[in-house]
Amino acid sequence: MALQDRLSALPIFPLPDVVLLPLSMAPFHIFEPRYRAMLADVLAADGLLGIGTLDVGFEREGATAPRICPEVAVAQVVQSQELPDGRFNIVVGHLASVRLVEEITADTLYRVFAVERIDESEPDPAELEGLRAMVRRLGSLTPSAGEEAARLAAVEGMELVHSLARRVYTTPDPRRAYLGSTTAERIAAISDTLAMLLAGTEAVGEA
Repeated sequence: MALQDRLSALPIFPLPDVVLLPLSMAPFHIFEPRYRAMLADVLAADGLLGIGTLDVGFEREGATAPRICPEVAVAQVVQSQELPDGRFNIVVGHLASVRLVEEITADTLYRVFAVERIDESEPDPAELEGLRAMVRRLGSLTPSAGEEAARLAAVEGMELVHSLARRVYTTPDPRRAYLGSTTAERIAAISDTLAMLLAGTEAVGEA
């Protein structure tokens, strides 16, 4: 089954405070019966599932179907190990970014949603060059970060933007905002974040 076919019915694995960013991989231990069933179905099909984030306050709702934030990563299971008692250890990798559209009534223990893809078009080379310039400036202002800055500045395309996002967005809310944004919005947000870091670093250097 192709990714396009999954957009109409994507199994969702919702977790608190977890956001799988582009070009990221993550390990998970699957132990709840409904998610064991989900993973068995996923592995029997195409290995695709959605990694979603439970909305703040889900613990207090007392509902069997707490709200899931709309920004979701479609993930590919790249490694799986079924344990003797039916639990699984898996590793997944980000494949695409989507938004939840509506929940689908399905005869499954787990929840299934129709989703829509988020624009992940090719970036503007000039905007990428602007990011590289700011990365190099940050590296020059912080000697200990010089080598890392040089390495990042050599990265091509959206890999540069995603690499920066993984470094500067360390909490769920900005990570979700990034996941749910278009290519142009992602670049603009990273540019603004780097500009603020530069301003703060330069101000400390001048003090």
